[in-house]
Amino acid sequence: QILLHQGDESGIAMIDTVMQQDPNAIKPGAVLIHEFLMERGRAAEAQPWIDAWRARDDLERRAAAERAEFRPKDEYLGHGVDDAQLARLREGCASLPWLGKVWLVRKKVEVFPEQPAYLLLAKPRWYKRIKAAKAETELRQALDLADTLTVAIYSSDLKALFKRATKA
Repeated sequence: QILLHQGDESGIAMIDTVMQQDPNAIKPGAVLIHEFLMERGRAAEAQPWIDAWRARDDLERRAAAERAEFRPKDEYLGHGVDDAQLARLREGCASLPWLGKVWLVRKKVEVFPEQPAYLLLAKPRWYKRIKAAKAETELRQALDLADTLTVAIYSSDLKALFKRATKA
């Protein structure tokens, strides 16, 4: 990036190398190279970089869409979480008197399968009444959950999802 700002074209090869090694560098790297080439009136050379940006953006959008919904027809796998993380989850769950059962599953995803999509399913005790929104908030706080983890609180609307996902 510094080389490009200095007008040194050798920065393109360096950025390209980083982009090949780290897919998360594709979009910012493509922007840098594209801008460098466009400033020099080399639009034809710049086009492949914008194409690379668009291709990566498309993948990221598909991955986000794939992770945005958890449906009964999806395939669910064992969570694959280590024992230390599970112990922390159990400890946090124990602090919630309304919580009956909890399942942690991983959705099988096609785009970026190395980045798991987790679903935490929670079923309140039958004799404890709690609104789903409040239950999710309390669960997220007690377990210190990232916003990227999806939480589902049992309701009759989610019966099919719970039935499918808890078999993983």
